Amino acid sequence: MRLILLFSISSLLLAWAAASEPSVKDYERLRELGQNPRNGPNLLGRTNLFHKTRHAQKKTGSSARAVEDYLLPSDVEPVSYEVQLIPYLQNSPVPGAEFTFDGRVDIKILADRPTSTVVLHAEQLNILNIGVTQDTTGLVVPVIDWNLVTDDRHFLTINLAESLLSGQEYHLNINFTGILNSEGYGFFRSRTTDENGNTGWVATTQFESVGARRSFPCFDEPASKATFTIILAQEPGYTAVANMPLESTYTSPELPAGWTFAKFLPSPRMSSYLVAFTTSNYARLESTKDSRFAVWALSKDVQKGEYANDIAPDHFNYYQTYTNTDYGMPKVDQLAYQDFFSGAMENWGHISYVEDLLLWDPATGSQASKQLATQVISHELTHQWFGDIVSPLWWSDLWLNEGFATYFEFYATGELNPDWLMDQQFQTDNTFDAFDVDAFAFFSHPVHADVDSPASIDGIFDTMSYNKGGCLVKFMLNLLGPTNFRSGIIDYMTKMAYGAAHQNDLFASLEPHVPAGILPDGVTLAQVMDTFTLQEGVPAVTVIRDYATGTAQVSQTRFSVSTSEQWLIPLTLTTQSELNFANQVPKSWLLTAESSIGSAEGIPADNEWIIVNIQQTGYYRVNYDQTNWDLLFAYLNDIATADLIDPLNRAQILDDSLAFGITKQLNYKTALSSTLYLRHEKEYGPWAAALRRLEFIRDRMYQTPETASLFNKYLSTRLDNVFQHVSGLSVDSAESHATSITRNLISKWACNTGLESCNQQGQALLKQWQSTVQPHVNNPLKEDIKSVAYCAGMRFGNLEDFNFLMSQYASAKSASEQTKLLGALGCATDASILQRYLEETIRQPASVIRAGDALSVFFSVYSNPIGTELALDFLIENYSELKNIMNVGLALAGISEKLNTQSHYEKIVVFMQDHMEELSLEDKAFFASALTNLSKILDWNADHLAEVMLFFVENQP
Repeated sequence: MRLILLFSISSLLLAWAAASEPSVKDYERLRELGQNPRNGPNLLGRTNLFHKTRHAQKKTGSSARAVEDYLLPSDVEPVSYEVQLIPYLQNSPVPGAEFTFDGRVDIKILADRPTSTVVLHAEQLNILNIGVTQDTTGLVVPVIDWNLVTDDRHFLTINLAESLLSGQEYHLNINFTGILNSEGYGFFRSRTTDENGNTGWVATTQFESVGARRSFPCFDEPASKATFTIILAQEPGYTAVANMPLESTYTSPELPAGWTFAKFLPSPRMSSYLVAFTTSNYARLESTKDSRFAVWALSKDVQKGEYANDIAPDHFNYYQTYTNTDYGMPKVDQLAYQDFFSGAMENWGHISYVEDLLLWDPATGSQASKQLATQVISHELTHQWFGDIVSPLWWSDLWLNEGFATYFEFYATGELNPDWLMDQQFQTDNTFDAFDVDAFAFFSHPVHADVDSPASIDGIFDTMSYNKGGCLVKFMLNLLGPTNFRSGIIDYMTKMAYGAAHQNDLFASLEPHVPAGILPDGVTLAQVMDTFTLQEGVPAVTVIRDYATGTAQVSQTRFSVSTSEQWLIPLTLTTQSELNFANQVPKSWLLTAESSIGSAEGIPADNEWIIVNIQQTGYYRVNYDQTNWDLLFAYLNDIATADLIDPLNRAQILDDSLAFGITKQLNYKTALSSTLYLRHEKEYGPWAAALRRLEFIRDRMYQTPETASLFNKYLSTRLDNVFQHVSGLSVDSAESHATSITRNLISKWACNTGLESCNQQGQALLKQWQSTVQPHVNNPLKEDIKSVAYCAGMRFGNLEDFNFLMSQYASAKSASEQTKLLGALGCATDASILQRYLEETIRQPASVIRAGDALSVFFSVYSNPIGTELALDFLIENYSELKNIMNVGLALAGISEKLNTQSHYEKIVVFMQDHMEELSLEDKAFFASALTNLSKILDWNADHLAEVMLFFVENQP
């Protein structure tokens, strides 16, 4: 799903661009290890949880054809479909039909103008026959022939002996066969494993963006809406589910003995990518809160759907009330799949999830996984309005789907759970990720994207459409005010319901609700937003004050890239004496490259700080003159006043200053001075902002024990207070969710940087588990602190502890527990244990470590500073064996972030020279990218390392 960046982008993103899409196993492991395969390693673990496509391509408009060449002719349009499918799974009674399907479709089409050709989409289907009849008379229109192109347009062109008449409706009947593929896209087979380890299969769908054409011929564009009636065959013991409720079941001579057809009621008008159906042996769990809601899952897991059944009606009702628009469907089924590549998908009335994003067990689940499930469910329910009821006119406006769903998964979850700090998490998990990706021209693209081919469409299911799109929704909401924005959204939904929208339709609906005086004279909301949606990049606003006159020069450039873009930027600000962090009304607008503002805009004449971009609702960064930075830091360093600055702006100060340090727009002494006050910071958001930036610096400091110690001592002293504030590793069942997520963030860093109290508690907890009767069955540790406790125990553990955790891994029943153990085993400080751990991966098939977990082992070792060099050497020395059991390129993309010396560079060069004939093209690209990344890191070392080290020397405890 949601497919995310620390500012270490300069050292890792090029490697990721060369990577192939990770496997499902890679995705699951990386997600739980705190990485996210959407945009590269080392991203915050959400994403993309909602990534629904097959490609990692980030550039758009990449084909040789124009977008018009990919659009179907407008001669005819679909009115309705009746789709009948007979899927054959593993135990097919029809010889040779295993994992295939038979199908027919009856499409009622309307001729908008006379035409003797009908063009629609089909992919990987075998077309058997085609017939055309007039709707009212039943007269046959002879078909001359048809042609299915083999290129990426997937056009099925039907040539007729006579023209269709304008304004008349016709039936297009097509019989075909297809493959129940294993790619997780189109109509595919999804593997299941029962409690006894037996393999089974279900047949299900994933159509976004252009997968419906793999299941049945159709007009597979989001604007081509029609009604759909689904008829799906059910083998004995299986039940079919689709977008709409069941109408009837019946037998047919077309079916094997004992099979039945399930026919579903016609749907409302909808896009083809939202059609969904499943035939499975799942159990159904109905919500006790609202009978329209049900969870479908394997019988052994379905009770874990109670949480989803409890919260989904609340989020659903929130969105229906917010939009003042009826849902339009009679039910909401949520289906959990063990094998679902796409994370989650918002099919109207039939929402699909990989099971660990829907099913949550309060007895074993962590608070973090509870929040993740909540956000994913909320995201998909947002889409029932933003995407399903109103779809994009073309994929260029994907952000109208994903931006709204991304913003509201935080906003609605926060409204329904006020103590979850969702505003802070939106900033750290979403805004900062958007800023990071948008800063680099290679990875960025306009939110309103120029896409044409299926590959380019798939390429924009990324940080720009999701994260930046969500930021722009927040931007508009705060510019108009929540009440006015909602009124505009109600108008938008009313006008566009059951239709398809361009971004201009949204802006036109919001425009009448813009408060008087908010926008500059003669400027419309669309003109403001076009500067953010039609061009890429993050604006960087620089404020240089004249303290004698009480004025300031304000200028804008694109952050980190020397280009000439300009934006229409609202300048919200507050001052030390005002301390108003609620007023989102712009004091001024920056409409050109540079302008001057003064007292009328709130600039004070005396030496008090100003903060621009209140609560960071505007999509831009802010840099100041040295005096203003110093005033801010002095205020923050005073424990009596630090909390008077809104936590969102404290996080902004940390993130902006450290980002400007990397781009040399701020010296590192000033940038790092923003972190001095952290010794008394207790809020989640500022700490999350600081740690995501400090991780990059930490990886550069971990070159020698001496430089690593400088960093660790500095940070651990600042973590001590907040670690005590969250009661260390002691979990109270009555504690707030905010305490839990803050502990999750802080405790890992506290133990990793050597905070003694953290490591002592972690070791004690691991010993407590080891001394428990039947530890393979009984684990007294709370789910939320297991990872930290396991790691702390192993950090100071011995071979006996290593063997204990290995045996626990071997017997663990859940992938989540296995992942925690794999991560902990790499925390050892004994190099011989780490070496043994790495070697376990290539002792196949005798090893305790499963081959599919080799990448996780490698990640856990190279993430340990003691193991980075070991892991690199192991990868180089054992490449021939490792390439057969893991994605070596993905492994190198990850470790390249941690490498930091000339010696590392030379090792990769020598390896490439020695193995050039053996390396695959993909791995050559990975190794070359690693060298590029490492070269950038070495440049950073030359430019900044001495200054950074001096800062830590001067600020040791």
